[in-house]
Amino acid sequence: MRIRRFSLALIAVPLLAMAGCGGDDPAPTQPKPGEVSPEALLTKATALTADPCFTAPEKQRFWLCEKYVTQLGSFTGTVNKLAETFVALREPGQQLRAGIDGYRGAGCEAESAPDAAICLRQLDQLKAGLDTVRTRLREAPTATG
Repeated sequence: MRIRRFSLALIAVPLLAMAGCGGDDPAPTQPKPGEVSPEALLTKATALTADPCFTAPEKQRFWLCEKYVTQLGSFTGTVNKLAETFVALREPGQQLRAGIDGYRGAGCEAESAPDAAICLRQLDQLKAGLDTVRTRLREAPTATG
């Protein structure tokens, strides 16, 4: 009988202790894996604006902007994902995608790019799209800028 009471006590004490750990306060909402907040996206957008292909595209050798364009491709995927709930990002996300496709479609990633004016136009489109994303993110209710 003592063994049963002792065993019951061994089980009951930890259960009571665990019951005291809970509370009425809901757990803080954590972003789900793969989710990006407007604040995080704004930080990334701001970092991309430091690239010389953004700041002075007319002074760049266009084929050397391929890394920047690749980074924008990843960024654009995130913009489009956030645009599912933040519709103000849809248009600049499409603008970025068009600029990336135009840059690559014109062969701007090759040293022998056929037309520098076309490549500059695509980089300008990317710059405008990135600027618009930053503006819209700053206007988002939860974004800080």
